[in-house]
Amino acid sequence: MKKSLPTLLVLATLVAFPTIASAAEFGFFGVEVRGGAIFPEDLDTGYTLGVAVNVGQLADGLYLYPAVVYSEADDTQSFGGPFGNARVDFEITSLAVGAEVRYFPSGGQNGFYFGGGPYFHFLEAKASAAVNFPFPLNVSVNEDSNELGATGVAGYRFSGGRSAFFVEGRYVVVTDFNSGQVLVGFSF
Repeated sequence: MKKSLPTLLVLATLVAFPTIASAAEFGFFGVEVRGGAIFPEDLDTGYTLGVAVNVGQLADGLYLYPAVVYSEADDTQSFGGPFGNARVDFEITSLAVGAEVRYFPSGGQNGFYFGGGPYFHFLEAKASAAVNFPFPLNVSVNEDSNELGATGVAGYRFSGGRSAFFVEGRYVVVTDFNSGQVLVGFSF
């Protein structure tokens, strides 16, 4: 049985490949512009803006979208006490480049869809603190990092073809910037 498993996988691939290859259609099928609110786990609400390109169909109902996404969120913490007060400001930004696959159960590019994919994030985190005891003191720290993350998406597209309005929910998993997102967008 162990020797027949690789043979079975090769045969299944050979049978499935012509079906996938015959359904595949690549090219330029429109641009999406989207934006909305993000809800990071450790920061206040922020915003995100993105652009994606529909480069084609991998199989029936399965489409590929490379994208560039900018996200930003911040938070402020204030502390007071008998010895003075302090304020700490946090800000994190992400420029993400990646691609996702979306599946439309209807077969065409309308109605409900879900999917996801990997994104490479260029992250910049800033923190600044201001302390007023025993004398004013300001401290700032910046840290840049590059992280691989993943995005899951589910949405609804209100029209087929290139011109369409859509709403979607996303969840982004990346070190120190996990976030839920609610977006609206337009494709043309």
